[in-house]
Amino acid sequence: MKPAVEAEIAFIMKHDLAGPGVTPPRAAQAVEGAVPALELIDFRHSGKAVGTDVVADGVYARAIVLGGALTPAIGIDFALEGLVYEQNGTVVATNTAYEVLGGPLNSLAWIANHLGSRGLGLRAGDVVMTGSVSKILPA
Repeated sequence: MKPAVEAEIAFIMKHDLAGPGVTPPRAAQAVEGAVPALELIDFRHSGKAVGTDVVADGVYARAIVLGGALTPAIGIDFALEGLVYEQNGTVVATNTAYEVLGGPLNSLAWIANHLGSRGLGLRAGDVVMTGSVSKILPA
């Protein structure tokens, strides 16, 4: 096992949300707020992974860690939210949430539309991880 981490923004849903036709502004209205989040992953194979390894391994998902206080989603441009990842006092990565499809609300709208096309949707109270802001970083 090789533990690693991805930094993300997680949305807490205030209202149900399903496509089709969900736009980022509409998605923002369905959100209670956002928290910083870490997706804890582990690689359970040796050598270089190929796509089928990643899918078979559940896309490396192991657990998530949610940050503290909830930040209201209205009036914030999440694409501009920054990340500074430090390891043992050394900065090892910096990014903005623009890395997530041009902004996490775009990701949330995509998820809602994709689920809606399958007769599914997001529910109030759901925690939605929007995608990695950073590259995979060693734990």
